[in-house]
Amino acid sequence: MNIAYGVVDLHSGKMEVHSKQHEGTTITIIL
Repeated sequence: MNIAYGVVDLHSGKMEVHSKQHEGTTITIIL
């Protein structure tokens, strides 16, 4: 997976990973 950048939201405890391969698609990971 090509990860362009990751955004970590500490308040919700989630990390949004935006991939270059699927541009416009956001994968939300529950930490």
